[in-house]
Amino acid sequence: MIEKSDEIEGYWRIYDKQFDTTFMFDPSNTTLQIDKNTNQYYLMADGPIGGLMDAIPADAKLRSALSQFLNVESADSILPVSLNDKYTITVDAFTGIECLQVKGNEENGSWLMIRDEQQLEKLQELADIYKKKYPNLVKTDGVAMGFAQSEVAGFSVRTENGILSIACNGMEYMDDADPSKSWAVHYSGTDGNMYMEIMNAMAEGYIVGKDIEDYSAWGKYFEKKGLEFVKVLSDEEIEALENSLTAEQLAALTG
Repeated sequence: MIEKSDEIEGYWRIYDKQFDTTFMFDPSNTTLQIDKNTNQYYLMADGPIGGLMDAIPADAKLRSALSQFLNVESADSILPVSLNDKYTITVDAFTGIECLQVKGNEENGSWLMIRDEQQLEKLQELADIYKKKYPNLVKTDGVAMGFAQSEVAGFSVRTENGILSIACNGMEYMDDADPSKSWAVHYSGTDGNMYMEIMNAMAEGYIVGKDIEDYSAWGKYFEKKGLEFVKVLSDEEIEALENSLTAEQLAALTG
């Protein structure tokens, strides 16, 4: 269903009955785009400074509803433009869900293009895997689904013993069985190159298998690449550091 929004003047309100989800689009910056490689359609809303505000898959039903809302002859009357080359679309192998990202800004977000119930069922299956495999880290259905969506979006990686989460300003490994093996690193949130370096390290085989869980493997990789990062010390590491310092050194650090 498409109608004028009663919340934001001038916006379209699009309600997806199948997934019980509502989207808001500003028609002044919304376009129908098509990926000519796959012949898939997308409704895209650009941000005021060139970013992407929102994106949803535009199947035949949505295009038909849009044509009725705009009072044009048919869906074919709404001519799409080619998918903007600033966007990349990858397909998750497990769920079949498309993930749309902005080139050069991948670390700041992804849009999941869920098209049918089958994909939604596969996403739930992935969430169930998280809850079963990592019972100490994933204790609720909501957290499980969050990790599943994060994996499809390219921000979480399952390992044999835990979960690696990647954010715009850092990454964290959480070990399910032994919390002492967990670790985190911080890096600049303005360096978009870090996200792609991390993903490339795994995709190209530099860091795979158990090495994904190993802080030292990542540290060596970052140093070899000349990438700036800082390890986030655990409470135990901070306590050990404090115990190793003299009173004068500790006073100097704490002011």
